[in-house]
Amino acid sequence: MLFYVVVFVVIGAVIGFLVPSRAAGWIMLAIAVGWFFVWGIWALAAYVEMYVGYRCAAALIRGRN
Repeated sequence: MLFYVVVFVVIGAVIGFLVPSRAAGWIMLAIAVGWFFVWGIWALAAYVEMYVGYRCAAALIRGRN
């Protein structure tokens, strides 16, 4: 399970660095819905992990400016 935590945090960070903030939420939601069909309710955890990665990337970007 720790593997998936790292994977989804990294995915969220990549989304945070590459995608405009308005579209990032929709992309993370689409990934979580797709993940729901694979692992069920664990998609909620995946969404939270992606959001954590996204917020970390946003904080890093803000810190550079």
